[in-house]
Amino acid sequence: MRIKYLVVIITLAFCGQIADKNENLYNPNEFQNLEVQKRLVEEFGAIEPYCSGQDFDTINNSNITELQIEITDSSNWYQNLYKAYFSNGENYSYINDKFKKRFNSEVHLIHENYKCTFQAEIRISGDWKDHIDINNSISSMDVKLTTGNIYGVTKFKLLLPETRYGDNEIFVTSVLEEFELLVPRTFYVNVNINNFAIKKFIFQEKPAKEFIEFNQLREGPIIETNEKYYWNTSTGIPFTEEGQIFESGKITNLAWSRKSEESEFISLVALQKYNKALFTSKDNSNLNYFELNADPIKLFEFDVLLMALDASHAQPNHQRKFYYNRIENKFIPIYYDGDSQFLVREKPDQLIRETYDDVENLSFAANRFLELHPKQNFNNKSLMEKLILKGLIMTEEALEININRLYRNINDIAKRRYVNDYLVKRNLSAEVLYSKLQSTGEIKSNLIFIDRKQQIVNSCTYELIICNAMLYKNFENNIFLNENKQISNRDIIAGLDSEFGSLETQFKIDKYPSFEVRYVGDPIIELAELDLNIILTTSEDRILISSNSVIDNLNINISSPSTLKMQGSNRFDMNLLTGCLTLYNVEFINLNIQSKNLFCEDSVNLLNTKGSVELIDIQNSEFDALDIDFSTLTINKLVIKNSKNDCLDSSNSSLTIANLELDNCLDKGVSVGEKSDVNLKFINIKDSNIGVAVKDSSIVDILNYEGSNVKYCSTIFRKKQEFGPSNLRIQIDNCGDDLVNFVQKGSIYSGS
Repeated sequence: MRIKYLVVIITLAFCGQIADKNENLYNPNEFQNLEVQKRLVEEFGAIEPYCSGQDFDTINNSNITELQIEITDSSNWYQNLYKAYFSNGENYSYINDKFKKRFNSEVHLIHENYKCTFQAEIRISGDWKDHIDINNSISSMDVKLTTGNIYGVTKFKLLLPETRYGDNEIFVTSVLEEFELLVPRTFYVNVNINNFAIKKFIFQEKPAKEFIEFNQLREGPIIETNEKYYWNTSTGIPFTEEGQIFESGKITNLAWSRKSEESEFISLVALQKYNKALFTSKDNSNLNYFELNADPIKLFEFDVLLMALDASHAQPNHQRKFYYNRIENKFIPIYYDGDSQFLVREKPDQLIRETYDDVENLSFAANRFLELHPKQNFNNKSLMEKLILKGLIMTEEALEININRLYRNINDIAKRRYVNDYLVKRNLSAEVLYSKLQSTGEIKSNLIFIDRKQQIVNSCTYELIICNAMLYKNFENNIFLNENKQISNRDIIAGLDSEFGSLETQFKIDKYPSFEVRYVGDPIIELAELDLNIILTTSEDRILISSNSVIDNLNINISSPSTLKMQGSNRFDMNLLTGCLTLYNVEFINLNIQSKNLFCEDSVNLLNTKGSVELIDIQNSEFDALDIDFSTLTINKLVIKNSKNDCLDSSNSSLTIANLELDNCLDKGVSVGEKSDVNLKFINIKDSNIGVAVKDSSIVDILNYEGSNVKYCSTIFRKKQEFGPSNLRIQIDNCGDDLVNFVQKGSIYSGS
């Protein structure tokens, strides 16, 4: 059989090339090229090549030397900057929000041997005027890239180093990363603004979708404390109100909350829990962690590290940011603005903040932290490498001195009031809320509580005594229109009156104490030894399996009647689950899964898993068959037949699969994206639209690719802004008689 080999190099700049097997290039005519562009966008959902098609190898082996920012209307930018600084007189040290309007700009990313140009919207950043260097006509900046990304980041701040005590911010964020906490990517970068002198700034990522997914978490609510009453004071000057200040939660990624009824519901759950923690806090400096998490030890440990690093500025309620993990029903703290001076003073003025009330639990957390992370296990080399990459040079001796001081501070905290060997829950009254509300003065806001189960909205006065109910259908369809407010500008969405659809625990195994089988709906579940048999009986049924210990030889057989269909069009449910069967945070050896007739967005979802799989066999999927996210796995055999969307979908995962047999995949046989690294030994794909799709900074290696009746053998392109080109390498490519691959400019295909 004679194989024809064509590679179509595609760009959105209306230029392309086709190569034969001997890589003899020629230019297609204009008509062919326009048709190819149309198919690329319409059939594959591609966006423009990263950095005008700069190639994969160059992008992944080059460092940034400089950012150049060109503000289109520079004259108005500087007028606005001076007005922001001199407004209200020098006695008023805050920046009025009216000066934080966005300016269209170009951001030029200068690498060692190439340059990228991205479109952006830029504004002044910062609450206080220390963020404006009026002598040099520069300021801290909030940057939103509308095209392109910088190291996968599209929203970030460029901070004047002195506003974060320079090296201290780099050091603190790097140390917190070593302990695997949620920390925005932070580093030094040289910035040239409008061709003026180059100035060193701190680049710091803003918590957003790519921040959450970079940390291998599923996109969900990001919540912080609304500072409304810190800024809107009776004196007109921010942060001058005396007494306790009323605080409420605020969702920052409102676009996600608006996506669907499910995302709205999950956001309301997060608000309800966070507001309850605020409303029952003793004061504005002591968030009631027991209302956030069933076991809040990690939250106290976070406080320990903030204090030990002299970063307690990030600890008061109004400074807090959290990611709400719906699957685990817990809040994970996000570091923000610690204002640390760890490197320049031997010890903080107050190691434990004077206003910190729960010292006993803080001390317990410090002792637990030292048990889990003893000084002798700290990796100085890893931290040093991080600091160098971020632009902070420190000698090995200085690093050792600083880490010793960090652990000395933690030990000092551990010795304070340590009595119990467990966390002590404090009895806090909801009446605290009333005093906070009353101390604020004449509050006209109503607190809105949503009862989705009863389809009722309750609008309550601040005393929570008078509440007016209305039917949910008479309420606006989307409650997250602007700053969590609805009905009128005064209303504050406080959360839920009732929660439903939560996961319930069905099984535990004595051999593996942390092993749990949890479910929603009314599935039939039978467990004998490590053989798990599941039948889904309703369209709401979902199964979640998790374990903190390694599970050997688990066998799962799951099915449902072929008549069951998924309700609604959203890809996840009220618990943020996309799979009918989800294995989450599990490490396994010789896992076996058999699935038949499942109806969810993913028949099977392996989420944050690692280990070895003997066999996965999935038959008759209504949508995707197998979705693997944030996982590191070795799979011996994967068999998938009759999937009405993708057969295998991998995101941000590292996979090695020995044998892959796919049959009748309505869309893609193998879809690899979001910086995955996949090694396939032997694959056989039949009767599918696309054989292998490699997207968004991913790498795929295939030893032997057999395909028959596959419309497009391989496609390589960019689909999401925060990613770049990809790389596909095939040693033996036998995908049909006429082998056609679509390769976007910048991505790389190499094959026989």
